[in-house]
Amino acid sequence: MDYYKAISETDMTMIIVPTPSDPQTGFFSNDYVLSAIKEIGEVIKSRNKYHQVVVTSTVMPGSMNGIIRDTLESSSGRKVGCHDNEIGLAYNPEFIALGQVIRDMLNPDFILIGESDKRMGDALEALYLKIVTKRPLPFHRMNFINAEITKISVNTYVTTKITYANMLGELCENLPGADVDIVTAAVGSDFRVGNKYLKGALAYGGPCFPRDNRAFAVLAKSVFTNALLAEATDQLNNYQIDRLFKICEQISELSFGDFPQLRPKVGILGLSYKPDTPVVECSPACALANKLIGNFNVCAYDPLAMPSASTICDRRVQLVNSIDILLYEQNIDILIIATASNSWKNIKFNRKGKKTLYVVDCWRLLNKEEVEKNNLSTRIILLGNGDSKMELKQLKRLHKKCTMDIIEHSINGSSQRRTLVAGGAGFIGSHLARRLLEDGHYVICADWKKNEYFQEDEFCNEFLHMDLRVLDNCLLATKDCDWVFNFAADMGGMGYIQSNNSVILFNNTMISFNMLEAARQHGVQRFFYASSACVYPEHIQNEENITALKEEQAWPAKPQDAYGLEKLLSEEIALHYAKDFKTMQTRIARFHNIYGPQGQWKGVSANLTYMDDTSLRISVIGLGKLGSPMIAVFASKGYHVIGLDVNKEFVDALERGEAPVSEPQLQELIIQYKANIEVTICYEKAISETDMTMIIVPTPSDPKTGSFSNDYVLSAIKAIGEVIKSCNKYHQVVVTSTVMPGSMDGIIRDTLESSSGRKVGCQDNEIGLAYNPEFIALGQVIRDMLNPDFILIGESDKRIGDALEALYLKTVAKRPLPFHRMNFVNAEVTKISINTYVTTKITYANMLSELCENLPGADADIVSAAVGSDSRVGNKYLKGALAYGGPCFPRDNRAFAALAKSVFANALLAEATDQLNNYQIERLLRICEQIAEFSFGDVPQIKLKVGILGLSYKPDTPVVECSVACALANKLICNFDVFAYDSLAMPSATQICDKRVQMVNSVDKLLYEQNIDILIIATASNSWKRNGNSKMELKQLKRLDKKCTMEIIGHHINGSCQRRILVAGGAGFIGSHLARRLLEDGHYVICADWKKNEYFQEDEFCNEFLHMDLRAFDNCLLATKRCEWVFNLAADMGGMGYIQSNNSVILFNNTMISFNMIEAARQNGVQRYFYASSACVYPEHIQTKENVAALREEQAWPAKPQDSYGLEKLVSEEMAIHYSKDFENMQTRIARFHNIYGPQEINHETLVDDRALIFVVFV
Repeated sequence: MDYYKAISETDMTMIIVPTPSDPQTGFFSNDYVLSAIKEIGEVIKSRNKYHQVVVTSTVMPGSMNGIIRDTLESSSGRKVGCHDNEIGLAYNPEFIALGQVIRDMLNPDFILIGESDKRMGDALEALYLKIVTKRPLPFHRMNFINAEITKISVNTYVTTKITYANMLGELCENLPGADVDIVTAAVGSDFRVGNKYLKGALAYGGPCFPRDNRAFAVLAKSVFTNALLAEATDQLNNYQIDRLFKICEQISELSFGDFPQLRPKVGILGLSYKPDTPVVECSPACALANKLIGNFNVCAYDPLAMPSASTICDRRVQLVNSIDILLYEQNIDILIIATASNSWKNIKFNRKGKKTLYVVDCWRLLNKEEVEKNNLSTRIILLGNGDSKMELKQLKRLHKKCTMDIIEHSINGSSQRRTLVAGGAGFIGSHLARRLLEDGHYVICADWKKNEYFQEDEFCNEFLHMDLRVLDNCLLATKDCDWVFNFAADMGGMGYIQSNNSVILFNNTMISFNMLEAARQHGVQRFFYASSACVYPEHIQNEENITALKEEQAWPAKPQDAYGLEKLLSEEIALHYAKDFKTMQTRIARFHNIYGPQGQWKGVSANLTYMDDTSLRISVIGLGKLGSPMIAVFASKGYHVIGLDVNKEFVDALERGEAPVSEPQLQELIIQYKANIEVTICYEKAISETDMTMIIVPTPSDPKTGSFSNDYVLSAIKAIGEVIKSCNKYHQVVVTSTVMPGSMDGIIRDTLESSSGRKVGCQDNEIGLAYNPEFIALGQVIRDMLNPDFILIGESDKRIGDALEALYLKTVAKRPLPFHRMNFVNAEVTKISINTYVTTKITYANMLSELCENLPGADADIVSAAVGSDSRVGNKYLKGALAYGGPCFPRDNRAFAALAKSVFANALLAEATDQLNNYQIERLLRICEQIAEFSFGDVPQIKLKVGILGLSYKPDTPVVECSVACALANKLICNFDVFAYDSLAMPSATQICDKRVQMVNSVDKLLYEQNIDILIIATASNSWKRNGNSKMELKQLKRLDKKCTMEIIGHHINGSCQRRILVAGGAGFIGSHLARRLLEDGHYVICADWKKNEYFQEDEFCNEFLHMDLRAFDNCLLATKRCEWVFNLAADMGGMGYIQSNNSVILFNNTMISFNMIEAARQNGVQRYFYASSACVYPEHIQTKENVAALREEQAWPAKPQDSYGLEKLVSEEMAIHYSKDFENMQTRIARFHNIYGPQEINHETLVDDRALIFVVFV
């Protein structure tokens, strides 16, 4: 190895050598890294030039700024720094998966850089901007310790998510009727969760996940931090092997109970830690084989991993070299499918003998119904499927020993093409899919709805029920595909299109762009895009004696509606992708009207017919925190609603036109739509005069068992049933309250049937029954009801499911609106599982926060911002802070654990989440005690005064149920004098706080009059932040005469003249100048950008700076939250040369930013939205005319912008105009900028194109 040549002839050295784990301590060894560092340093010592050293290997936090820096400096004789006589040092780990390393390197979610100095970081950033095509490419640059923590924290989170899914899988396995795939599909639709790594199956393994999670735990332990969640993850992962072992033992008892001396033979398909790789490090399959060998004869097959597996598997495990030998010759009793390889999907079992073969399908790859129908002696046990596991318990032992005879075997023929039809449930899509299936393709269909004419297996091999507006879903759908046909679109006939322009434009653009980008990332060979004749100007199609339209007649463009405009835009990006990325061919067809068998066109869309039907009359039982907003929302959409509550105060308030509970927008809706609202305390009126009844009453937790009480639900159900008994009509009953799994199909159904004298069913003489829980947050209930991530429906039958779907399609503007319709138990499990996951994520963030707290130089906000950039994680609920509380999170997590325990499933992760959440109170108590010791160590009898700002469970709500702040106050009161203030929650807090806790009625009294020693900011209210030019600062505490004083300067709360304003693209030239001006004018300014400003410090132009990728919708939602105005100046723009050589990238990135930003602004109730457009929207010939006059707005149409940058700007202008028309609460403004220059100009030399007439605006 010639280090001298490698170092002396290069400028930058990247070290990517192994850092193996110590199996005893869990720490990584730096030996190989240090060996390389020493060699590099010795070469640098003899050279007179600056050199940069980058460590890419994963190292333990503390290594880079410790032993690695020391070794480099001592061996080189130089200091680490940015000068020419120094050495640059950086930490730059990769986030990749074996089997897709190159793809992941070229398409990273973000780039993580721990840097010694700016010069080093700039060099790495420039390198990646050259290598990676993704724009904007998020960079997270930070100090060494934060980067080291980020690396292991990402993998710790992913292992936690996998383990959550496996825990959920075992729970479903033990509940009759439950199916983990149905539940996780719904859970993953929640944007707080996401669908990545949510396949409940076998344990995780490999060279990274297990060791990084253990390293996190041992690091935390070494600095006295509680890492219970990471430890529970590791324990529950190891338990998965025991779980499979127990299943094999159950099968053995079933088959060989009378002959215990016989050793059943187990075959294992797959030995690697993941499919299609030879790597067996920490492989669950190998661990299982070694566990089974004590009680079973074990044989195994893997096409790639057997040489590696032979080194770690017990020598008694027999490795065979083909599936044929494993299945035909080994006479196995149990087959375990241990890896998720597509090769295992098409095994065909056809048994003639009497011996039963039990197939344990860990990944649910096989079609159980089809295999068992064709092979009577084969039993498929699907891990995570309740019915499958119950069948195992019910099966009787067959013959003690038989022969196994498999006569047909087939594995994915290499000639078979894997083809995706997006929109495959639609009219054209389903017919095409059927034809492709007949032609021998392996067909995957993806759609947000089901086909109403065909069963899925009639037109495809796999059906993916998903929202294709989401890039992650598109990536999942296109994985391993050769061809993609994209027919997916939101299309409901001309009437629907012309009245929903903004919705159509947003939804279809998201689908088309994300599908094309996902196909590119996955190396799809051919991509077909279904366009429309709507791209043509309307006057062309209306001409008499029109000839066949030609392709070029679409330009100059003036499509007749937003649907046609989106199709034209998507055609352009497909053409640019084919030019810019040579490996993918694209094809486009412009369809006119299409009809044929199973067509859905009948003059108007079937969807539109029931969407416009407001004749349905609704009653709502329970008018509290959720019921009152519900009646207001339905009333606002034109439905007549009757509300009922036993609390007469609520009823009386609504009769007066007053909101009975505090909730934003509620009072306004009640006043505006009072004509559609009736209230009563009489069940007879509420039920007999309506068609559907929604029950939304409390289901309080039993503090001893953790289960929910159904008493209030059953009381309502009984009263409803008694009225139905006397009515001669079909009625639908919908339970919205959260109930324990098993309730709907058990005691609730029984009570309804017995009290009504009718059966639950779809006939006119029966009753419809559904479970339809909400996913909302107090303080934004109405917003969440109008903008759900998805709709969950557990249904007794199709009729009531269809009715609820129609109701929500009328109520909710979001399209496509994902519906997850399923049986009762799956819906019940889904509801509590989502909140269980979110509590786990919050607890992970708090655990990470405490670790950072105990490591010098670490910052939880910097780390979590980087961790949240990973698409497997997401940034929602990743703010490490105080414990979670409220009426849902704590109780749902405990209910999950209680339910699991009752069916003998392992819920260690949920239990650890609860314990670690309670620990957060102890953590804060310890901090206060440390301050007390610091301040009054010499006078222990003196009690410090503690002030608590915020008492509710979350800001801006009066709700104190399971409030962490109140629990903390009650804990502190034993050793401290405690004072508290909350603008909304004090009346409620007095009911649960110790009477010794003193409530004060203003912040001023808390801070000035009580002479407090410690102030705890317990809720994340913006009221506690800096306001305008005055701010509240808590200075460093100093001990004065054994008494710690707190100095507060310039305190002011909520000035009404101040607006909360977001400047998207705030680090740019225009954005930063605008932000500075807004700041000077007294506004609270948030800037969001993927890059930093090179001239200003952040506090010079904004109050908050959000370093984020605004192509991601979740980031846009986060940025626009609680904002009144939004200025959108964000764009990928690098001058004319960059634009013209990167058309596809520009078009994709800027469309994502513009569309996601305006939709997020709408959802968050932004009042004014400004969009920065460009003169590039004008046709090029207009701008190059001699003596051109000032350009007018209308001259942009008919459109033929000079490049993709101008086309995107023009379409985003149209989007903004349609939003202003369709959503009257948001005003939009647009400005078309020409060339701009001024102080602190960025890349000004690239902005001028000598072919264009230059208009100048000086900022």
